[in-house]
Amino acid sequence: MPGDVSVMSTDGFNLAEIHDVPLTSVQVPRDELGYEAIQLLQRRMLRADAPPCNLLLHGRLAVRASVRRISPHKTAPAVSTHDHRLYDE
Repeated sequence: MPGDVSVMSTDGFNLAEIHDVPLTSVQVPRDELGYEAIQLLQRRMLRADAPPCNLLLHGRLAVRASVRRISPHKTAPAVSTHDHRLYDE
């Protein structure tokens, strides 16, 4: 697979253990996510008119065998120039 395409997931559990090719994933800090979600919910319940807020949590990239580095000498267009229609007209 890595010779043709790179694949990643957002890991809710360790998919790397159940596939032939260990899957690269972004590991979400679930405990912190749950804690912050409860904090935001409690604030909203106390003050329904409070403005929405954004919260940034930092995940961790677990690089495994499902991705590869792109060669700077071998390039391909990001979008095909061919007309590929999803549906027949």
